[in-house]
Amino acid sequence: MNCTRPISLVVIDDDPSQLQLLVKRLKDPDPCLSVGEVYAYSEAVDAITNMPVDGPVAILCDFDMPGGSGLDWLADLIQQNAGPVLMVTATGNEQVAADAFKLGVSDYLLKTEVMSDIGKLKHSIADAVRRFDLAKRNKQFARELKLTNHQLQERNRVLSEMTSTAHRFVDNVAHDFRTPLTVIREFTSILTDEIGGTLTKQQVEFLGHIDTSARELNAMVDDFLDSSKLKAQTLCVRRQVVTVQALFDRIKPTLETNAGSKSIRIEFEADAPQAEVFVDSEKIGRVLVNIAFNAIKFSPEASTVRITAKAEGEDQVFFAVYDQGVGISEEELPSVCERFSQVDDPRRSVAKGFGLGLNIARDLVWVNLGQMRITSELGKGSMFGFTVPRNQPESVMKRYIQRMIESDEDEPMTLLRVSPYNPNISIDDLHEELAASCRSMDLLIPVPQDRSVYVIGPSEKPDRWIQTLRDAAQRSDRAREQSNPLNLTWLGTWPQQAAKEEAVALLNDPNSEEKACA
Repeated sequence: MNCTRPISLVVIDDDPSQLQLLVKRLKDPDPCLSVGEVYAYSEAVDAITNMPVDGPVAILCDFDMPGGSGLDWLADLIQQNAGPVLMVTATGNEQVAADAFKLGVSDYLLKTEVMSDIGKLKHSIADAVRRFDLAKRNKQFARELKLTNHQLQERNRVLSEMTSTAHRFVDNVAHDFRTPLTVIREFTSILTDEIGGTLTKQQVEFLGHIDTSARELNAMVDDFLDSSKLKAQTLCVRRQVVTVQALFDRIKPTLETNAGSKSIRIEFEADAPQAEVFVDSEKIGRVLVNIAFNAIKFSPEASTVRITAKAEGEDQVFFAVYDQGVGISEEELPSVCERFSQVDDPRRSVAKGFGLGLNIARDLVWVNLGQMRITSELGKGSMFGFTVPRNQPESVMKRYIQRMIESDEDEPMTLLRVSPYNPNISIDDLHEELAASCRSMDLLIPVPQDRSVYVIGPSEKPDRWIQTLRDAAQRSDRAREQSNPLNLTWLGTWPQQAAKEEAVALLNDPNSEEKACA
């Protein structure tokens, strides 16, 4: 160990001869320790009063002192925080050593040993200074880290408040956009239909651009509002049976209108057009439109955007949108679906949106029990696709429970069977009303042959959930004069893993044992 910094030494010993000898030995040159000034005192109070200001400093204190012992002064010497304190004595014992270390000395040495081997003392001094400096730096780092953490917490608090305020502002503005957008689209339609007078071909073209832009802005408004509802888990999800062809028919006019301005051709392909899937058709249609709009936006004029639907295994269908655009780099693919994410590529010369379309698409696919897939190659185009479940109730419920497990939702799963007392209420109407009062993460499966809707969701308090559904039913227009318009059967509550078997086994079982409902 080499200590190149000169170390000032403060030596305290009431024996003048021992003090003089120790000072002399300490001043001898030694590669282990570079000694600066050596201050010698016979009383500790003088050492404390005249402690060197500049460091590093090491303090050597004897045990035998006038009017007491060195132990009486250790606390005062250590509190100076000038440097390490070592006790060097000829009359100490193990108890004295233990007491000294409890008080905070860096080392305890016997004079007989250090006088015969002064190198041992210098080695101890150098080591004590190193430990003292290290401890001092650690304390400084700890203080700085604590201060930094406090500053980060405060900044995060402010940032969280600003983000929350910004989201509320955006939500309010987005909501207020609906009325003027509706007016714009209505008057555009009136003008296009020539109700206000004959139009030229160019004027019709201009109105087409206005309508297209208004539709895109309306889609952005929907994205903003749905994004907030998804985060708050208040988005109403109405999963139902729909065919692949019906989904294509739903979106075809919108996509063809949007693609027409760039002379882009939209092709639809399905290996089984009448295959039934169990989804919220409005929201899955939104997903396809969002993805296809992106494909159209970043595709060259007169190219083709292809939308396909293919069966995967026995329990799901894979929808995909293929474009011939500029593509996305492998590095940027993982982040393209993140909120407000934008691909930074100079080849994408078209105006950018808000970075919400794909984020909303991914979340809407998630609540429809599917999963996004993206592949792309720079200069050749991209494929954005997603899976959705087929109309197989048992498979859908298993998929749903597995999704809850994967999302770290650790609440137990509760299964209810709901049917209307009023024979005039159809299962479709019941399903519609229940969807409006359930959370977006709840799963509703209509079973027409049982004239019931099975509802499953995370809840460890089924009585409270049942009362919530009853209260919502009482507020509905269909409640009429009935005091209890719904027949609710609590089928059970289980841990999630157990629910994968127990809940699925009870699905569509008309002989399920009814449990007590509050």
